[in-house]
Amino acid sequence: MATVVSQKELNDKFTGLKTILKNVKSSKGSDMYTHLQEVIKQLILHYPDQALDKLEEVSYLIKHADTLAMDRFLKVSDMRNYKDVCQAMEEYIKAMKACFPQRKVPAEGEEEEAPEEVPPVGNVPDLLAEANIYQWAGVGFGQQELYRL
Repeated sequence: MATVVSQKELNDKFTGLKTILKNVKSSKGSDMYTHLQEVIKQLILHYPDQALDKLEEVSYLIKHADTLAMDRFLKVSDMRNYKDVCQAMEEYIKAMKACFPQRKVPAEGEEEEAPEEVPPVGNVPDLLAEANIYQWAGVGFGQQELYRL
C-alpha cells in the first residue's frame, strides 16, 4: 500500500538534502549543490537529448574550469549567422528559377493560354495483358509474381 506523504514532509526532506549537498565541499571550496545546479543547467541548455551521455564530461569540465575551457571540448554556444544563410538561399533560388520556365500571367481581358501537351516519353507495356505471350515463349513468373511486378 502506498504511503501518503504530506507537502510539509517533502519540503523538510528536500531542505535536509539541500543542506547535506551544501555541506559537501571540494578542496577549492565549491559545494556539491552549486556544482549540480551548474551541471544540470548546462545539460538542459546545450544537451537535452544527450544529458546522460554528457553528464560526467560536463561535470568534469565545470569542476576543472580554471584549467580547462568547456567551449574547447563541448559545443556550449549556438552562434548562427542568418545573413549568410539567407544569402545562400537567395542564390540557390535564383539558380533554380533558371531551370523552370515562368508561366506568363495574362493581362486583363486576355484568356489564359492552355499549356502545351507533352507527348509520352516511352511505352510501358501492360504485363498482365501480355502474360500469355510470355508464357508461350517459356518465360513465366506466375500470376502472383507478375501482378506484383
